[in-house]
Amino acid sequence: MIEGCRFTRLGASGLGVSGGDGLTVRGCDFDTLSAGAIVVSGSRATTIEDNRVRRVGLEYSGSPGISVTGTRGCVIKDTRTPYNFGLYTDYGASWVTVEENVVMRADNTAVLHVGPPLENVVYRGNFWDADPLGHDDPPAGVTYEGNATIKDERELNAATAGIQARTGLLRT
Repeated sequence: MIEGCRFTRLGASGLGVSGGDGLTVRGCDFDTLSAGAIVVSGSRATTIEDNRVRRVGLEYSGSPGISVTGTRGCVIKDTRTPYNFGLYTDYGASWVTVEENVVMRADNTAVLHVGPPLENVVYRGNFWDADPLGHDDPPAGVTYEGNATIKDERELNAATAGIQARTGLLRT
C-alpha cells in the first residue's frame, strides 16, 4: 500500500509498478512531473483511489495522468502535452473499472478505441470537461454509462466538489 505520499518535481513518472497483486495507491499527490503520474502494468486487483494528479507529462508527450488497470475517485488536471490522456486503459486491457473520476484541462480526457481492443472495461460515473475519444460509439468491449461532460469549469468544480475534497494527501 502506498498512502498519503507526495511525488513532485521528478524527471520521470511519479510512480511505476510492474507486476504484483493487491496494489493500493490512495490519497497521494502527484504534481509537476516530466512523465505520467501513476503507471501500473501486469498487476492484479489494483486499487487507485482518492489521488490528486496535476501538471504531468511536462517533458514526455504521450504521458498519461494515470495508466493502470482501474481507478476510482481521482482528480486529474493539467495533462497538457500532445497525445496525453488524463485516464488511459492500455491496449488490450480487460476487467477494468474506471469510476467516479474527474478529468479537466487534459489534451484528451480518455480514449475508448485502442488496438488490441479493450475487453470488459467499464467507464462509469466519471466527470470530464471534454468528451473522451470514442464516447459516441464505444467498442463492444466497453461499457460507457453515467458519465457527464461539463465544459464550464465552474460548473464542473461545483458538480465534483465532493470528489475533489477527498483527494490528495490524506489528513487525519
